[in-house]
Amino acid sequence: PTVFTRLGLTPREAEVAAWLVEGKSNVEIALLMGRHVQTVKSHLTALFNKTGTGNRLALTLHLLDAARGGADGAQAHARRVRVAASAGAS
Repeated sequence: PTVFTRLGLTPREAEVAAWLVEGKSNVEIALLMGRHVQTVKSHLTALFNKTGTGNRLALTLHLLDAARGGADGAQAHARRVRVAASAGAS
């Protein structure tokens, strides 16, 4: 999850992200983390909002792209989030 915390995710969001890219379901993630499914869903909602994605597939692809890009991926992610935030403010 370290690569995901470098993207500005909280430790719990990063853990959810790591399980998500492994292909785990919400129920599986909840069991692995020792949390309720609703908590996992809340973290996913935060991830959707932070990344500007609207579904699991888009989020997974976004996370994989950012992880593969290392620092460049993290910077590109930060730019996309800033652009999405400024577009939403208009």
